[in-house]
Amino acid sequence: MRLKQLDGIRGFAAAQVMFAHVLGATGAAAYVPAIDTATTGGSAVILFFVLSGLVLSLPYYHGRKMHLSEFYVRRVFRIYPAFLVSLGIAFLALALFPDVVSASYSPRQWGAFGTSTPWQGWTFTNILRYAVLIYPFTDYRSVLHHGAVWSLIIEMRISIILPAVILIVAWLRSPRLVVGALALLLAAQIVEPKFALPWVTVMWNQVFWVTIFLVGVVAARYLSVITESIARWPASGHAALAAGSLAAYFLVPFLFTQETDYYRFSAVIALAALGMMLAGLASHRLGTFLSSSVPQFLGHISYSLYLFHGPIYSLMKATLLPVMPLGAAVAIYVVVTVGAAYLSASFIEAPLIRLGAMLGAETRARALAFSGGMR
Repeated sequence: MRLKQLDGIRGFAAAQVMFAHVLGATGAAAYVPAIDTATTGGSAVILFFVLSGLVLSLPYYHGRKMHLSEFYVRRVFRIYPAFLVSLGIAFLALALFPDVVSASYSPRQWGAFGTSTPWQGWTFTNILRYAVLIYPFTDYRSVLHHGAVWSLIIEMRISIILPAVILIVAWLRSPRLVVGALALLLAAQIVEPKFALPWVTVMWNQVFWVTIFLVGVVAARYLSVITESIARWPASGHAALAAGSLAAYFLVPFLFTQETDYYRFSAVIALAALGMMLAGLASHRLGTFLSSSVPQFLGHISYSLYLFHGPIYSLMKATLLPVMPLGAAVAIYVVVTVGAAYLSASFIEAPLIRLGAMLGAETRARALAFSGGMR
């Protein structure tokens, strides 16, 4: 089930991440700290997770039956192909320019490259573990300036249990119970995720990320009712919902500037992101804009844009910045990155998504035939 309005929102969020990292990498963030704070890529990641929870669960609340083999096959073919290509670019940058690409990474100093021995520790086994994503061996934000990877490992880990989350929400018949449980989980995020026992901290972090996805899952469960209700509002109500959600989305990071506050403001960001999605789906005017050519183009390339902008920046920093003005280098970088994302979306993502859907349907048919033969 494809909702063009959500594709448009996803596209703008991916562009936001790239813009935020360009600000930090070029040093421009020092001159416009307010914009740097408002456009933090962390907010966009929360939006991606809410959107994933919504679009992945929506078909199962509209008649599709859950088949685990099909679900997992489709997820693997959706996530890994473009990721592995982007990972190849990251390692190419590391191999060609080891003095530029450092193993150190700071979210707020994306361009602060070091010259320490970046290949140290990169055995074949470690590279393989990194490529698998779900292997718990490292801080995935700390290598190769491939800033997207930390969110992908969360995406894949949550994908493992997401079918169970979808079925539990479907099983709970009372909307009040579902919404009340979600509200309690969101409110619990005010607790700082640091406990005396490390395993408790790890489990709490997992509850946090499941909660963010759960915002989208619950919204999908009641999406028709919610959007039909909002659609009956006057145009001023649609505008207020969109404006209020946008304001919260961009202004809340000003109130939470410490790194540990990310968990605290994320609950608000998740609800703000959902508000933007609901406004886009219910408002004809906003929905028309989100379905227009530019938002749809950004939506089409959003995943690859999110993946490629970091590794390509490593290459551009090494090759362009030493020989041309900053403005020209950034312009070329944007054009190259958008072009690479378009090629990836069109010739890697799209065909492999279709292949994943075909193989997923085939595995579902085989599972059904096997279960039928066992009776």
